[in-house]
Amino acid sequence: MPSGSQAQAEVQRLRDQIAQMQASTVEQIAEVQRKYEELQQQLITDAATREAAAAARKVEEAVMAAVQSRKKGWILVKKHYCKSVKIIGVFQKDAAKGHDL
Repeated sequence: MPSGSQAQAEVQRLRDQIAQMQASTVEQIAEVQRKYEELQQQLITDAATREAAAAARKVEEAVMAAVQSRKKGWILVKKHYCKSVKIIGVFQKDAAKGHDL
């Protein structure tokens, strides 16, 4: 049977071992928490990146639609202008021939 001092030494050794295990557990929990927060931030960053890319695509589509609309508008103006020039040319030819309109 161990003596009182041996028992006290064993109790102290076990207390130290428990304290060391608790400290190790706290460190592990802190590391898991840090990794969790890092992953959460990465998810937020990824979602923001996807949203920004989607917004950029929408802006690009709107710009392309505006460019196409403007091109169509210029084509219509050009066609109208060409028709006007032809009509004016006809009037000028008729006027040169002496026809009254």
